[in-house]
Amino acid sequence: MPTFDVDGWIEAIERKDTERFLDHFADDAEVQAENVPIAMRGKDTMRRMFEKLMPTIRDINIKTDYVVQNGHELGALVKLKATFDRDYEFAGERLPVAGKTVEIPAAFFARLDDDGRITHASRLRDSYTALRQLGITGAKLDEIMERVLEAARATPPEEMDRLIRTGPGGEPRTGGG
Repeated sequence: MPTFDVDGWIEAIERKDTERFLDHFADDAEVQAENVPIAMRGKDTMRRMFEKLMPTIRDINIKTDYVVQNGHELGALVKLKATFDRDYEFAGERLPVAGKTVEIPAAFFARLDDDGRITHASRLRDSYTALRQLGITGAKLDEIMERVLEAARATPPEEMDRLIRTGPGGEPRTGGG
């Protein structure tokens, strides 16, 4: 039975250690987040997203409430607390989150390969509470997500990859804003 180092993975997130975080994933891993019908695929995509988000966060703390593993399947229930250091840009929209803290429950489910690396993962968070704590309305999120989904439906995969790496005008993205 493969084993997964939950504590090492959480520590990598809390320390914002991109490579150690990615060591827990298979090269072609797929990650699905709540409210987003398009999965992130591959370590390069995850690296770009991690390196874009983490510089905006001052402190992050994750406490495990419950972890269960059955063969190649893993599930964890955690409490996440994160304080943003600066605003975050998402889908061309600057979200005013600097100095704000979110405290939310989250669940993480994964399939592991024989080496204990994640091949497929799904993340579920209490998005409503997080948005409320950050002062972002549901209507604003709906507006942003509709733009993301429209663009995703009309965009070939290689172009979507380029957009993740750059801004809408082609300018390189910098650590979150």
